[in-house]
Amino acid sequence: MLVYAVFGDPVEHSLSLAMQNAAFSAMGLSARYLAFRVRRERLRDAILGAEAMGFGGLNLTIPLKEEALKVVVPDDNAAAMGAVNTVAFEDGEDEGVGRILGYNTDGLGAQLALEGAGVQVEGRRVLVVGAGGAAKARGASTTWTSSNSGQGGRGSPC
Repeated sequence: MLVYAVFGDPVEHSLSLAMQNAAFSAMGLSARYLAFRVRRERLRDAILGAEAMGFGGLNLTIPLKEEALKVVVPDDNAAAMGAVNTVAFEDGEDEGVGRILGYNTDGLGAQLALEGAGVQVEGRRVLVVGAGGAAKARGASTTWTSSNSGQGGRGSPC
């Protein structure tokens, strides 16, 4: 069974467990999604521990998104956003040690949610109200399309 998790502080409010576990069940996957409270100063240890235990991937929430840049190899989008919300573990060829990759899927998630609701945004002026990851990602983006979905690694659900 693959194990995935969300790390945050606080994390008790997260709806990710219900959503991800329902998706795993609906798809017939042998996987489980868990939540762990991780303090910012222990994030490095927690990510390395998850990688060592063979977790499939991680999601990060506030206040850990920015701190993760010190631990992972971010893709261009995560580096530009200054935040990571998805961590994937790449299997290594040298002694089993792989890279720990970081992605930011907040902007793409906001885009897909709007499109799913039938909102046409391409070519329009958009006002984004908020200070969370999706608002930051959309505010920093110059277009409403993405060439990188932020997927990879051992089978990250995100």
